[in-house]
Amino acid sequence: MTKPLLKANASYPWAGPLLAAMVFFLYAKTLTFGLMPLDDADYLFKNPAVAGGLDLPSLKAAFTTIQQSYYIPLTWLSYAADITVFGPSPKGFHATNAILFALTAWLFYSFARKATGSGAVALASALLFSLHPSRVESVAWISERKDLLSGLFLLLALTSHIDWSREKKPKHYAASLLCLMLGLLAKPSLAVAPALFLTLDFWPLGRFSGGKETTRSLIAEKIPHILLCAAFAALTLASQGENISAARGYGLVSNASFAAVNFFRYLWRTAWPFGFEFYTYMTVEEPSLALGLFLMALIAFLAYFLWRIRGPAPQLFAAFLWFAAALFPVSGFFVVGLQPYSDRFTYIPHILLFIGLCSLAVEKSGRSGLKIFWGSAAALSLLFAASSFYAMESWRDEKTFLAKLRERNAEDPLYHRLEGARLSREGDFSGAARSFGQAARLSPETQSLHAELGTALALSGKLKEAAAELQNAVELGSRDPQVFFLLGMCRTDLGDLERGGEKIDEAIAISPADYNLPLQYAMLLFDLGQRERAALYFQKALLTAKEGREKEDVISQMIKRSIKW
Repeated sequence: MTKPLLKANASYPWAGPLLAAMVFFLYAKTLTFGLMPLDDADYLFKNPAVAGGLDLPSLKAAFTTIQQSYYIPLTWLSYAADITVFGPSPKGFHATNAILFALTAWLFYSFARKATGSGAVALASALLFSLHPSRVESVAWISERKDLLSGLFLLLALTSHIDWSREKKPKHYAASLLCLMLGLLAKPSLAVAPALFLTLDFWPLGRFSGGKETTRSLIAEKIPHILLCAAFAALTLASQGENISAARGYGLVSNASFAAVNFFRYLWRTAWPFGFEFYTYMTVEEPSLALGLFLMALIAFLAYFLWRIRGPAPQLFAAFLWFAAALFPVSGFFVVGLQPYSDRFTYIPHILLFIGLCSLAVEKSGRSGLKIFWGSAAALSLLFAASSFYAMESWRDEKTFLAKLRERNAEDPLYHRLEGARLSREGDFSGAARSFGQAARLSPETQSLHAELGTALALSGKLKEAAAELQNAVELGSRDPQVFFLLGMCRTDLGDLERGGEKIDEAIAISPADYNLPLQYAMLLFDLGQRERAALYFQKALLTAKEGREKEDVISQMIKRSIKW
């Protein structure tokens, strides 16, 4: 008699809870970790949607403003809830991340079981996905909560889509749309979701069997999903536009070449679970045009080949389509900020990739080969878990993080940028300027590095050099009002009142609700003896300030200087 574990279509009611427990146990040590120098403090304590905990002002800020160049209100509110429940200790944020990922592992199994009808495929793919070391960044780094939330809601949306495809009940359709919206509110890179839904329709749901009419109807039923995703994509481009345009300026073919290289790099990193102790980086060499064109041709050939064998192996074509579509927003074709590549970017692409590969393996194994299948899955799971456990240590705290980064590549601009930020917090602005200068030298097209260098130079008293670097940031595409403001302040302090005032006015135009911009400039003008000009900017600050503390602040400064209002 065949044991239940060796039956491909067996149902394992214990699998979901067991997976969740295993994953939480694996990541339990992250509860002792601290904050990372990348983004954590900005996301948690310099963010009005988060810093005060979960209340009405945080709800308003989360849904009505762009914070940290992102519109991800659900992610912000999850952090705010952590502060309300656990306080500002890193332990609470890490605990929530571990719990969310444990729930995701459980949900992954349920989704895969429902999609394929195979408990063996579901359990094996859920193990490989959950234990793979590419997940470490998303769980151990507090700032990547958005991966966990978006992945969780995408799985819920896909599960509801399966129910809709089989039962045609409006509640399932509405649930898929609602869960997709919640996922987008956590991370807008889910804007490719309609392509993922269609891939799921191809396999394992097999809904494309009716010809062109069926294809048209399947696309038509996704129109609300497409419109929803398009709206979030437009919002992301609006909020991240300067970062996207400033990150890479090499042209369409070059960016496509870079994305093609990354496609195969991610496949290799999927298959080779070693060296994950620290792999997040900013600098990667631009591939040669010949290499890029060759890899693009190879991807096209791979797509054609998998299409040709879609009859006997639909899983492979579906896995390819899913991987390519889910990876596209983070492939390096578009780059936001300083990271053209990161292991965490495979979070969504890995979902159907592992399910498809496990499905093909079970199908080709037959009943007699399931022992080998389970032996291989168990061995890989243990290998992945060990690699993940080791890789977590790089994310323990700032000191460990920076040491690993320097050890891996002392010429990485990310290391010098973070070292500059550390020195700035300690008040060593001259040292910070040296570190930011090294980062800007290594990555001269990154406008934010010039902005940070200019800020450090200004704080160390080198106003002329600061103005030059801040101007570089502006010329590279910065639309940060603080960059324009500081540039204006430096020029004014150097005696160039006209050009300084122009930049101050641009800063105010970019951020018209910030009363501090005209107020701080008015105070500088007054100190420089420009009383009449100062009075004009004090009036601007008074008009901008809200009733209450802000207006009292402006009036107090005006009284100190005998300025009438």
